[in-house]
Amino acid sequence: MSHNTHLIAQYAQFAMILEVCATPKPGNVDRDHNYPDTHFEHFLASAVSVYPVLKKASAGDKDIGKYIHEAVVESAKWQSGGNTHFGAFILLIPLVMAAGKLRTQMNKSPGIFPELEQHVTELVKDSSADDSVELYRAFSKAGVRINGVDDLDLTDPASIDVIRTRGTTLYQLMEISSSYDMVAREWTSGFQLTFECANSILEKYMSMGINDALVLTFLEILAGNPDTFIRTKFDLERAEEVSGRASDIVERINNSGFESTKPYIEQFDEQLLSEGVNPGSTADIIIAGLFVALVGGFSYGDYLRAGAIAARAPIMNSVRKMADMGLPVVGICNGFQILVESGLLPGALMTNRYPKFRCDRVNLRVDNNTSPFTNSFKKGQVIRIPIAHMEGNYFAQEHILSELNSQDRVAFRYVDEQGNATSEANPNGSRENIAGILNEQGNILGMMPHPERASEYILGSKDGKKIFDSMVEYISSF
Repeated sequence: MSHNTHLIAQYAQFAMILEVCATPKPGNVDRDHNYPDTHFEHFLASAVSVYPVLKKASAGDKDIGKYIHEAVVESAKWQSGGNTHFGAFILLIPLVMAAGKLRTQMNKSPGIFPELEQHVTELVKDSSADDSVELYRAFSKAGVRINGVDDLDLTDPASIDVIRTRGTTLYQLMEISSSYDMVAREWTSGFQLTFECANSILEKYMSMGINDALVLTFLEILAGNPDTFIRTKFDLERAEEVSGRASDIVERINNSGFESTKPYIEQFDEQLLSEGVNPGSTADIIIAGLFVALVGGFSYGDYLRAGAIAARAPIMNSVRKMADMGLPVVGICNGFQILVESGLLPGALMTNRYPKFRCDRVNLRVDNNTSPFTNSFKKGQVIRIPIAHMEGNYFAQEHILSELNSQDRVAFRYVDEQGNATSEANPNGSRENIAGILNEQGNILGMMPHPERASEYILGSKDGKKIFDSMVEYISSF
């Protein structure tokens, strides 16, 4: 779906402006604090300058490095404060490009974050050696203080020839740097911290306002992640010491409240500013998270997805209690969406790969036959069950998929008649053809197909009845 490139670029600009306006973010330039050579106005000028590049990037599907380079060049033309947004551009450019590929509406999209994450992950993995070259060329323009990558000296023009000879992609460069660089690690982790940041902002801003939500999220990220910019300028020990101080403040906020802790935040800010300790990489993550929050509907106050409201209904407290007792809990179709939204099951249900309502019969393979819901089946058995959904495209991050597989928690997969999990047999685009999953204890099942509609021969199949037979057998053992 083609989106408004103008709006996407504005979201990115607004994210940069909101970040620098938030105060006090300990150690960073904001509307109340400057460094001798880098001022608040330099950040504003940089945010304004890159609109044309962001607009072009949102319509592109390759050349990430070129757009990063162009953003750095434009920023340098408009301000003399040096490196204001280099790390932010490395995160924002692929996110902006991914937003341009979204199939669903940005202001009212169910499952918008997983879809955005999927697109940005695909884009960065598809980067090229040319993208690496463009990034190297951008270093000299930005005046960035940065560690070398492996045996490549980022200040040596000869490194460009080495990159071309080796064919080292920009994603591969990020992989090499990911062990010590926060921004690089976002590329290789599916922008995990960025999306956590976006969720944190969305959860906080309605109750405490956008400024304080950004400051608290900044402190939380800094507390859990030694800042790369500090580590590069000083050393790892100094970065960890600053994170420890941030952690103490976050603990104080949790115990005493944000308002009561403000004097300690301000004192921490003044100390870092006087010491020249700038958690710049943490600020880059905030910008990226703000952009994701804006794309996900933050600007409209709308963060609703299928099952999101029901997941917060009072009845869910009873559902949780039953699950904690070990009783079987099954969520079918919209029930699966509710279980995911409530956090009882991992992942997300996105709009179908081809955004249409699907009503059909599909083949499922039983991949786990030891749960309370599947003990009446044979492992590997192929059953036929109806589906009827618009938002059944299961998505989860790689580490979650790995856990589901290693812990035998995939109950059902979409397959062909021979039991093969093919793309053609996948009705909605679910990752790894997943149709149903279990929680860690095995007593919660979420599945998109409707077994209750295949429980009598008059309905065309009795395959679904075995799920309920399994539950009866399990409950009778209590």
